[in-house]
Amino acid sequence: MKKICKYTLQPMDFQNLKLPKGSKIISVIEQYDEMVLYAIVDTDTLETEIYDIAVKGTGHDFPEKLDTYTFLGSVKLMGGSLVFHVFYKKVE
Repeated sequence: MKKICKYTLQPMDFQNLKLPKGSKIISVIEQYDEMVLYAIVDTDTLETEIYDIAVKGTGHDFPEKLDTYTFLGSVKLMGGSLVFHVFYKKVE
């Protein structure tokens, strides 16, 4: 059965996210002062895929390797005093 599921992200440069195979990442927002990623997942699927998630703050270095990632969105934390930009790429 397909559902929209949420995953809390950490404000760190790179992290891996394991999702059921065939998932579709759809958005990232702030919820209760945390970054939350939403994805459409098939909860009956046992196989998984790994996604590399990159979180970059405004003014931070932007490595060339991020040119191959998909931009997901920007998230304001701490009342807008911090803005993070989230990118993702499926690990092959």
